[in-house]
Amino acid sequence: TEDAEPVAAFPLQWPPANAESIPVEGLYPRLADIGLDYGPLFQGVRAAWRVGDDVYTEIALPDDAVGVGSGCHPALFDAALHGGMLSKAAGSGVDLPFSWSGVRLGESRTTRARVRISPAGGTALRIDVIDETGATVVAIDSLGLRPVDASQLERSQGVGDALFRVDWVEVAAEPVGSVRVA
Repeated sequence: TEDAEPVAAFPLQWPPANAESIPVEGLYPRLADIGLDYGPLFQGVRAAWRVGDDVYTEIALPDDAVGVGSGCHPALFDAALHGGMLSKAAGSGVDLPFSWSGVRLGESRTTRARVRISPAGGTALRIDVIDETGATVVAIDSLGLRPVDASQLERSQGVGDALFRVDWVEVAAEPVGSVRVA
């Protein structure tokens, strides 16, 4: 968008100077416990740090990922959002993306990226994603989050095939009288 804020410069030093390391090993099991179960392709957070209110993460696609050729790969984009959930404890509420403002897609087609997540007022986050050369992958001025009750996530998964199944029901053909074709 034309009125979007420019991406602020990332730290030259990586990880950022004076950054506090955040363990990421238990992130995806914790998220699964609160109803957000990510498959292997979408488990992209590799490392994380905190500097003040900002969270920095390194994200990457698995080596065997395909479909990287067009824009930001959906799994890499999704992994960029996961740093905002590093502090989620098992049993805590779930905040899901609700409103997006100032979204820009860069030219970079990468499988690895660096992410900065900053507060953007209220429950909103600002997210900047760059590749290893510093080129913008994607930038979001404001990602509004909205709390969702965990029971809503459970209900959305359904109960097996309770509503959706294929049944073959035979229908007896009835004789058709004469048909007039114009």
